[in-house]
Amino acid sequence: PGPVAGLQHDGDLQGPVRPATALAVALFMVLGPSSARADEPAPPPAPAPTPTPAPTPIAEVRVIGDKADALQKVPGSGTLVTTKEIDRAQPQDVSEMLRRVPGLTATQQESNGLRLDVGIHGLDPGRSRRVLILEDGVPVAVNPYSEPDIYYVPSIERMRGIEVVKGSGNILFGPQTIGGVINFLTLTPPEHRHETAEIDAGFWAGDSCSPGRPCLLGNVPEGYASVMVSHGDAPNEHLRYVVQLVHKESDGTREEGFSITDVLGKVVFDTSARGEATLKLGFRDDETMSDDNGLTQGMYLSNPRQPTLSPADRISQQRYDASLTHVQRFDDRTKLTTIAYVSRTQRIWNRQDYDRNTPGAGLLPLNQYDYWVGDTTLTGGAMYFRNTDTILDRHYEVAGVEPRLEWRAATGDISHTLNVGARLLYETAHYQQRSGSSPTSEAGSLDYVFDHHTWAFATYAEDRLEVRDWLLVTPGVRFEQAAFSSNV
Repeated sequence: PGPVAGLQHDGDLQGPVRPATALAVALFMVLGPSSARADEPAPPPAPAPTPTPAPTPIAEVRVIGDKADALQKVPGSGTLVTTKEIDRAQPQDVSEMLRRVPGLTATQQESNGLRLDVGIHGLDPGRSRRVLILEDGVPVAVNPYSEPDIYYVPSIERMRGIEVVKGSGNILFGPQTIGGVINFLTLTPPEHRHETAEIDAGFWAGDSCSPGRPCLLGNVPEGYASVMVSHGDAPNEHLRYVVQLVHKESDGTREEGFSITDVLGKVVFDTSARGEATLKLGFRDDETMSDDNGLTQGMYLSNPRQPTLSPADRISQQRYDASLTHVQRFDDRTKLTTIAYVSRTQRIWNRQDYDRNTPGAGLLPLNQYDYWVGDTTLTGGAMYFRNTDTILDRHYEVAGVEPRLEWRAATGDISHTLNVGARLLYETAHYQQRSGSSPTSEAGSLDYVFDHHTWAFATYAEDRLEVRDWLLVTPGVRFEQAAFSSNV
């Protein structure tokens, strides 16, 4: 028999088909699918698909939660940036994802988002002072009470989600919650062995103009390289872990180069039949060129693309942190979450000294400056950089413990979700300033030194009342007390 050339969706046959073949095909189409011999057993039904098991929950502190209706129950307003959104966007830093949140402004001060300015609802975004920024429920500020500046920003590579709460929903957290709360969620240890490696590198040829030196146009490579490796496994059903290493370095924007090394380790283990704990260890080492001056209008108009005015300025920072989160479920209605954490941040900022006034009248003669930038014929139209620098040496330490009890109950037709907790926190800072004898001095004469200490206690309570399916009433209160002391 001749071949059947094709079978269209409308049932027409195409191509040379012999009558016998056409008849056989027609009988098969009519009888084949619906007819069966009486002595043949019916085929067994297809097995039902095996449902994909839900990921095992881990002990962690959430601002919004992971339930389907969690956002609807947040007092105020909330936004959840999911893992899928982060994977789809492939961001270079956290500010790219935060700018997607309504009512929030996020700008980066330096290359690759090493310093972050976040403002919510029009509040001053400087150093993110008015926003509480957490990582897995732990504050990331160098001193949450006395110096809530954000000098450390978690790498986007270690995140699986971001929670943002604005309004009265932040009453369970503190301090510095005037603008809201941002909680970065880090990686979850996998339930099976998993390895990942990513390499990203490249360069482009741009223009280079250094202060006091002529511009070099073209063929100036500015490189970037990033390496990320991670390994996770679950040796048994009671233990899981993940380790991640990220290293980035670049010549930077405006010749402000940077280098970052970020290490994350996370272990999840069972403590009892109804309890689990998460131990997280982190290390961050970054160094970047960072000036502390701005361009006048004349400087910008003369060369909008000029690089940093003080290439000798740089920041070197190291951060060590550890946290232990334990969740104990006494029954289906009662859960106790306890988190303990410590962190240490060391930051050294070298800044070349400069004057903005015209030399003379108490300032150095013009020929004694290292270099100058701008219009020297105008008062305040130029910056005169000296042959000295100022070294700002800072050490910060934070330790805290926070238990939180969640209890669900009912009073008649009203369901209660009561959250009661407390926080005890100790922080200290060591300030030292030195004057160096050259623009790149690491040591110098001591200008001043003093220490700062803070003991803080907080307690809070919130009761979410489900009066009707469409009505939630959530009264809450938080009390903060802090005692500050310093030794000059």
